[in-house]
Amino acid sequence: MDISKGISNQIQDILLIPALAFALLALGTVVYRMTQMKPEITIEAHDRIIEQLEKALKTPYNRGKGHPDFKRRGMVVEVEATPETFTEGIRRLRPYKGQRYLSTDESYIDQAVKRVKNTKIGVIKPNGVIVKPATPARREKNSY
Repeated sequence: MDISKGISNQIQDILLIPALAFALLALGTVVYRMTQMKPEITIEAHDRIIEQLEKALKTPYNRGKGHPDFKRRGMVVEVEATPETFTEGIRRLRPYKGQRYLSTDESYIDQAVKRVKNTKIGVIKPNGVIVKPATPARREKNSY
């Protein structure tokens, strides 16, 4: 009897090791993802930047889906709260002519400037200060 119990315990131990390893891996993945999360929710950051730009540009926010956040004669601005969404914002700006700007949180301004380097897209702070001037694009599609 003692031998069969010992073998049974060994089998249970052998089966338990992969289960523990999997649990530790899953926990490690969760902890890593939590450390990569921004302290501020992107939607809240986006709304805060929108409010600041509305005051600075004296232009209403364009709530239309798929359109730049701000449009006025000769200028469009797309707000992206984090660097992870810069590519999407730049993609939305490309079809427009005139001066095109990407705006983001103050803490990401340097990253935005690096991201739009060698493009005609400029960078504007939430307070309306232009950090990198935009070169007007000469495109016909989606002109305003």
